[in-house]
Amino acid sequence: MKTKRNNKRWLPMLLLSMLMAVLFGMSALAAGNVVDMKDEGKGIYSYSEFSGTNTGDVYHKITMPYSGDVIITGNAITSLGSTYSMRVVLCNTKGTELTDAAYVDSNGEKAILYGVKKGTYYIKTTGNKYYALVAKIEKRTDKGGTRKNKATTIKHKKQIMGVMPAGEKASAADWYKIKMPKKKKLELSISQEGSGAFQFYLYGPSYKKGIRIDTLENASGKYTSIDART
Repeated sequence: MKTKRNNKRWLPMLLLSMLMAVLFGMSALAAGNVVDMKDEGKGIYSYSEFSGTNTGDVYHKITMPYSGDVIITGNAITSLGSTYSMRVVLCNTKGTELTDAAYVDSNGEKAILYGVKKGTYYIKTTGNKYYALVAKIEKRTDKGGTRKNKATTIKHKKQIMGVMPAGEKASAADWYKIKMPKKKKLELSISQEGSGAFQFYLYGPSYKKGIRIDTLENASGKYTSIDART
């Protein structure tokens, strides 16, 4: 189930072009404290502010046409043009915060990734007179079963992916099933991307109450059983 992606290559180039535009006087239009992000194509959305008039909360509207990932980066900007990290929070249509606050910094190639369902969301920023914000959406097929009796079978040597969307209850889980036709060793590769730490458990004849394999946050691991049972 291991997968590798590089989501950072597009960040510095896009933010550099945005910051150049901002510093040369292009300010974004805002409607109160709710604004629409500009569609840059290829799933990338942006917003920049250089009016210096709004120092409160700003909600940046973004629509997910499918379940997947939203990757967020950006920078707060000083009046002299230098940049620093910016605080962001993902919210639902009611403005309710779905995530803890995170700090992003495009110059440091620091972005935050959230799994999300199809729908409308708002990226909340606070207290920035001048800033640039970028979000990229990516479609991800969610194969995880919602309950143990609906677990998705993982075939031998095949990769499978699930999405744990922001705002789900802490008790929510995705379930996968592995069939062992005979007694042999089991090798399992797992990778996780996104905010927060995810716990992985194994259930079966040897572990009827479940055993925790690992807790991962933006990390991956490889696990081998010593004496797996059928």
